[in-house]
Amino acid sequence: DKAHPPWGGAAGPYYRVLPAGIVHALIEKRQRRAVSRAEGLEAALRLLHAAPSRASRAELLTALARAFRRFGSDGPSRGSLFFGGCSGCGEPVWSRLRVSLVGVLSLLGEWLRAAVEGLGGCPPR
Repeated sequence: DKAHPPWGGAAGPYYRVLPAGIVHALIEKRQRRAVSRAEGLEAALRLLHAAPSRASRAELLTALARAFRRFGSDGPSRGSLFFGGCSGCGEPVWSRLRVSLVGVLSLLGEWLRAAVEGLGGCPPR
């Protein structure tokens, strides 16, 4: 009773047929990881939207920057910094993760645009 993991490929160096129970456990782990990341990004977006002042937004952005730096701190990744270790988690979970990341990055982009415009269109030096 063997199964193929839904990530990688036949030409990949780590590709192999595994017992079905192990494949299912790995898929569940990837789903939990993706849901956890999506929930964290959704919580960050709620906090950023609720920040009542510039000072509180600055504190949140500092914390978010530290969290984003940790995404890649466990060594080189062969995939996306935010999506690494989440492939094969299923389309609904993958879509939720993608939407939550786009939400956070879109808001940060809006804030950055507003800040640059507030400086007369020139980025700070």
